[in-house]
Amino acid sequence: MRTTATYFDGKSAQAHDATLELFGPTVQVTLSDRAFSVNNETSRVVEPLGNGDWAIELPDRQQIRFTNKEFGNALCVEFRESRFVGRMERSWRWALLALIVAIAGSWAILTFGVPVAARHIAFAVPPELDKKLGRESIDLLDRIMFEESELSDDQTAPIRAAFANILAEHPESADYQLVFRSADAIGANAFAVPGGLVVVTDQMVGLFENDAEIASVLAHEVGHLRYRHSLRILLQNSVSAVFIAGLTGDLSNITALSATVPTVLMQAKYSRDFEHEADGFAFDYMEAHGMDMNALSNLLQRVDAGADRPGSSGIGDWLSSHPQSTERNRDTTE
Repeated sequence: MRTTATYFDGKSAQAHDATLELFGPTVQVTLSDRAFSVNNETSRVVEPLGNGDWAIELPDRQQIRFTNKEFGNALCVEFRESRFVGRMERSWRWALLALIVAIAGSWAILTFGVPVAARHIAFAVPPELDKKLGRESIDLLDRIMFEESELSDDQTAPIRAAFANILAEHPESADYQLVFRSADAIGANAFAVPGGLVVVTDQMVGLFENDAEIASVLAHEVGHLRYRHSLRILLQNSVSAVFIAGLTGDLSNITALSATVPTVLMQAKYSRDFEHEADGFAFDYMEAHGMDMNALSNLLQRVDAGADRPGSSGIGDWLSSHPQSTERNRDTTE
């Protein structure tokens, strides 16, 4: 059996006309200036993908390509090459199965793999990078969303005192900072910014009625910081950052996520597990100090009612970035 072919010497892109002749388990290759033989010990047959060429791969990147299907099939038989891959490539059933596996695998990676990787990376971020991310994030938020707080020292004093009391019981969180901002566009809100920042808006302060409500909100946000929820949300929304950090071990690119902070904090909701962790941290603190365990739920109901008032933006309020619930109490976290 004979067929025409094209030979590549592996040293240049120049193609050479060739003739192939099959003698049992040996192929005689004839070029214009020489001839040589190959067998299954010195070469490998590669079946075509779709309507592509057949190929015989030789040492030193040499290759012979041809299109004769009958010759290729006979060559596989003589060389005892497995046809399994070729059959898979030409079978729509295998193609469909491969597509299903690819979709299922991608879903599993995004649903389970990315959150696990994000958690690992978030806790591995060095403190200096974490703080840099926080500074850049709050600077960006100040430029596009926040205005300077209009609260007096007398109004912020009890909130700062409550925040200091919470941190005093958790020395590892001693460098967390509390800042106040006015933000009519987002209304009553409090949230944790990566880098150890808790932001409370003037509008939220205006809803506080007692010390228990103040403590419930602050402890909840401190819980988000301690468990790195904000950074994990940022990472989960930037899959590329997760893969780069995971593959290279270089965490310096994490600070680039500061540009996504406004969008993520205002549009992405914490997962139920994240909220339960933050609630649990808050309730542990309140229970230890004999505070009203319904304070958080009572406050959230007023925030919810405030969002329906005429003039409310409807896009902000604490409930836009925290799941709405009138039953946020100790029982729901257990």
